Amino acid sequence: MLDSILLDIPPVTRFLLLGSVIVTFITHLQIISPYSLYFNSLLIFNKGEFWRMFTSFFYLGELNISAFFRLYFIYTYSRNLEEHSFRGRSIDYLFYIIWGALLILLSCLFFPQFQLAESLSTMILYLWSRRNRNVLMHVFGFLPLKAPYLIWFFLFFSATFGHPLLPDIIGLAIGHLYYFFVDVFPKLPLSKNKRLLKTPRFFRWICKTCGMQGDNQDYQDLLDVNDFDE
Repeated sequence: MLDSILLDIPPVTRFLLLGSVIVTFITHLQIISPYSLYFNSLLIFNKGEFWRMFTSFFYLGELNISAFFRLYFIYTYSRNLEEHSFRGRSIDYLFYIIWGALLILLSCLFFPQFQLAESLSTMILYLWSRRNRNVLMHVFGFLPLKAPYLIWFFLFFSATFGHPLLPDIIGLAIGHLYYFFVDVFPKLPLSKNKRLLKTPRFFRWICKTCGMQGDNQDYQDLLDVNDFDE
């Protein structure tokens, strides 16, 4: 039963969701100390604790309402992106996640933070909201809100409860950067049908070599010739 539910979730979202659930719960159960997982550049470069650059994207902090919201974002909006906007192109979606994660790591040089999962989940939510701008949501079951305003509602919600906004702002900025490069710029006259950002061929080769499915090459060839329009 559980196997069928998990296998029904597309691969990139399944990996993000399982990683976040496992890391968050094992720290909550005190099997592993959260102090060994959060992002700390001094410990990474001075003591060689390089795993922090990976685990910090799955550690959601204390098991509270904020953590459950982040898990909900990953399950709902990441899954929707991968199943629709990136349908048949899980490799492209994985590139988006890794590209965004690298920019989040780079941002830590200027804006230190410890739980990088917050920026990553906001980045996912932002792209979903821009690519589904006509969708009408009912937040908490009763508050009607169009998708592009959803991200701003949750920023306001976080600020109301005193949650730091910097991680969300970083995720929003990186999500918008991808949205501009991939969705907006190719449609501008000055672009001449060129794309500023696309999945590198070597990345596709690595993913295919590892057995990953989800590379619609016909769709990719279409992007190289025509305007991007999703």
